[in-house]
Amino acid sequence: DERSRIATVAIVVCSAVAIFAIAIFLVALFNGALLNRQMEYVKVPNLIGQTYSESLQLELEDWNIQLLPQQYDDQFAAGQIMHQEPAGGTEVKKGSDIWLTISMGEEPVVKTMSDFVNTDGNVATSILEGQGFVVIPKMESNDTVPVGLVIRTDPVQGTELTEGQDVYLFISSGPVTAQ
Repeated sequence: DERSRIATVAIVVCSAVAIFAIAIFLVALFNGALLNRQMEYVKVPNLIGQTYSESLQLELEDWNIQLLPQQYDDQFAAGQIMHQEPAGGTEVKKGSDIWLTISMGEEPVVKTMSDFVNTDGNVATSILEGQGFVVIPKMESNDTVPVGLVIRTDPVQGTELTEGQDVYLFISSGPVTAQ
């Protein structure tokens, strides 16, 4: 009978598809378990009190270092790490983020605009936001200042600043490329 033959073929095809799908699922599950087993865990060092520098960055190559806005703190000298997340001693996957807050030292009575020319735009932003200013980055092409570094600021270096003031950072996007 034609109907029973079609039904039998449909059952065989559906069964084959189901077996194939289950096989793929099991292979994926097995590979995922193997990958998780191979993932390396590392212990986060205690960085509180250390001075943040390029050499420290190189020592921390097993992690993805993220900088939070810098803050004033009279217990930590300018440039010292005053907070980290996750805490030292925590075990995390190699390559995980470590969030650092760097001290700007004791808060001055009067804040003046620092010289950020040729400073990394992200570092300048972190410092200024930590001082309580609103940073407005502006990308600008420049033939001499490397990409990502500050070309100039508005207000300029030495200007007295007020809490919450807008600070414009003009950041190099590199030389103009010919179309």
